[in-house]
Amino acid sequence: MSNTLDASPRKHFEGIEALRAFAAVSIIFFHVSALVGDNFPLGFSFFRTHFGMGVPLFFVISGFSLSYGYFGRLQSMADVEQYLVRRFARIAPLFYAMLVFQVIYLYFRVNVTFSPGDILANALFVFNFVPSLTDGIVPASWSIGIEMVFYVVFPFVVLLCTSIRRTAVALLFAIFVATKYTADMNHATGISQSFNYHNVMANVPFFMWGVLAYHVHQWLLPRIPVARVHLAGIGLSLVAVALLLVMYKDFGLAGFFYKYDMTRAHASLWGLPFFFLCLGAAIFPTWLISNAATRYVGKISFGVYLLHPNITWELGQHGVYMWLHEKMPSHYAWSFFLSMAVAIGIVVALASVTYELIEKPGMEWGKRLFRKSVAGAPVTA
Repeated sequence: MSNTLDASPRKHFEGIEALRAFAAVSIIFFHVSALVGDNFPLGFSFFRTHFGMGVPLFFVISGFSLSYGYFGRLQSMADVEQYLVRRFARIAPLFYAMLVFQVIYLYFRVNVTFSPGDILANALFVFNFVPSLTDGIVPASWSIGIEMVFYVVFPFVVLLCTSIRRTAVALLFAIFVATKYTADMNHATGISQSFNYHNVMANVPFFMWGVLAYHVHQWLLPRIPVARVHLAGIGLSLVAVALLLVMYKDFGLAGFFYKYDMTRAHASLWGLPFFFLCLGAAIFPTWLISNAATRYVGKISFGVYLLHPNITWELGQHGVYMWLHEKMPSHYAWSFFLSMAVAIGIVVALASVTYELIEKPGMEWGKRLFRKSVAGAPVTA
């Protein structure tokens, strides 16, 4: 056996990559909705209440993508080592650049400093385990802390979740643990709500929804006649839209789960429409989901996610949103969507630069790093 990962090519799912764009942009909508203040169009309140679910969508996509990329490939410790190096090289370079920037930026911008211990916890990606540090120094990086933990755990997921049935059981167990843990933390003293909902345990179910989507995809695809693949993909996407509407309308679901102290179980149900979104996008993404624009933003979505908090906040601090509203004071919706266009345009432009200058070299560095380690290792039979 070679001491490198199986190099056989696997299909690149453009639809899955495009879904990352929807996740990233929805989070920008979520944050800008809060930053425009009273100038927000009330008819679009769902941007404030529901578009934060872009982060769980990221988690489901990540669970699916990791499963597709690595199930059947992690056959040895060398495979696992290469997998971990690649994952670290994908996340760490831009994250570390943003961490250095944020420490300097906050010191000069608002005179905020961090202890060496806090910085080290962020650099080692363990900050999510500390209640007072859960959200991270880099804005919105709480999800990155969770992502990195799941990367470490994922090889065990590969060993245990080898079928649809096993993965479904693991998903139900993850929902049970997340629900129990969150309920216990809600009743604990001195624990912030941020930690309750931004910790690893509360979010593992979303990754498991993605792993389940992978197994169902592998089972389902060979059973769909070639002539009907497009109908299957569109149908699954429509099921996802219908389920998103059900979750949005709620129909008393939230109250039921709240009554029995199971709010995290209710939140985990959002993984179901995301599960169908991944299936539909993987089998046959429509042009509305996968096009040149969404695929490109999906490719640079990590940078879009990490860069957007500072950019959108600074636009607000410099009065850009207010200035746009003053240009059309009687048209709240127009001024809001124009604000969104400006914010997204600037974020995507800068994320394009960081992708080329930091992310791509970082991924190449990861490949070179592992090649050097393999060069000096004996080849196993």
